[in-house]
Amino acid sequence: SEVKIGNSGYMFMLDENGNVIYHPQVEAGTTVSNNKQYEKLYNNSSGAFDYSYKNKDKEMFYTTNDLTGWKLAGTMNSSEIDDEASPILTNTIITLIVSIIIGSVLVIFIVRSLTKPLQSLVNSANKIADGDFTEKIVMKKNDEIGELGNSFSSMVNTLSGIIKTIKQTIEHSSHS
Repeated sequence: SEVKIGNSGYMFMLDENGNVIYHPQVEAGTTVSNNKQYEKLYNNSSGAFDYSYKNKDKEMFYTTNDLTGWKLAGTMNSSEIDDEASPILTNTIITLIVSIIIGSVLVIFIVRSLTKPLQSLVNSANKIADGDFTEKIVMKKNDEIGELGNSFSSMVNTLSGIIKTIKQTIEHSSHS
């Protein structure tokens, strides 16, 4: 009688024939086996089901004592479960939204950290393609993009040296 389930729920016991052993709202010895909400208790040895009582949705959980065959059951309003789960759902949604925002910011930061040096390298390559061999490629990173920039810079220096050599050879040939 002192056990409460939720705010308004309670426990009760029935014997193997559907007679009340203990129920806070029904007198002991009363037969409830013809009541639909209690009939489900005798379909299985244990389980749970939903039902409606006085226009309120309720949940019932039950088990059977193997020794006596008695049914031990607990019932409570379904709304209490929803009320208790609501803050958890709210916190989960807030956490999910914050995680998505933080994840998006991190993705944008990572993408920008990759695309900025690549864009700088593309701009330098375009200037060199237009014939400006004085373009200096400066990469401050030591990752793969930095290595690519350094290799590109080395290639430009080599090309510039080759062009100077060819120019000198042409001038030398011209004077000769």
